[in-house]
Amino acid sequence: MTRRPAVLVTAVIGGTLLLVACSSAAPPGSRASNTPVSTERLVTFGHSYVVGVGASSAQRSWPQIAAAQACRVLVNYAHSGDRVAETKAIVDRQASTLRATDVVAIQIGINDVRSNGTDPAAVADYQSQLGSILRTLKGHRVLLVEADRLPITSSMNNWGIGGPAALALYNEAMERAAANAEDAARDITLVGPPPQWNPAADIASDQLHPNDAGHALIARSVDEALKGAGVGCS
Repeated sequence: MTRRPAVLVTAVIGGTLLLVACSSAAPPGSRASNTPVSTERLVTFGHSYVVGVGASSAQRSWPQIAAAQACRVLVNYAHSGDRVAETKAIVDRQASTLRATDVVAIQIGINDVRSNGTDPAAVADYQSQLGSILRTLKGHRVLLVEADRLPITSSMNNWGIGGPAALALYNEAMERAAANAEDAARDITLVGPPPQWNPAADIASDQLHPNDAGHALIARSVDEALKGAGVGCS
């Protein structure tokens, strides 16, 4: 096997700039080892799924896999526990650092679902905050990744005060925000939950975060969306 030389990948976690040396082992589903290193970036925002919680290693998180498959450097501004308002604040702070060639992926919503349930005012505010995020990202290609289903358990503690009905409301609000964003981001792509998604198999033992299989499924959906938008390895 041809060993891949280590490269430096720029990542930002919680506002801290990190230089991460990638090992010779490629993430699952990534391109062949002789793929040229690109300076184009996949910039991600959102909650703990985007941080990579639930994956057995950082390389098995969906942002790392998706960035490798698209031959892009990953810059990750995600923060565990964030709801849409916190993500909006991070987008506002980092907007001036974005490059014209950046592709932005945002996965948000599950913590809003768990905190607010079906409250109509909260759902409306979620849509409004997403609209503001998209206006801030005007001129960039943006992927909006919808929230995935959690397991149905006897206690439903993993859902907080939310549930499947609330999840559907928030995903519909994300779809409306994208549809209404005529003068916002240059190109907006909705990434729906993977059709193969099985909460019993794809959520970690904490009943909340995706495991390796779940991260791989989200990465596959993001990769398909990127390819559909003409973004990928040259």
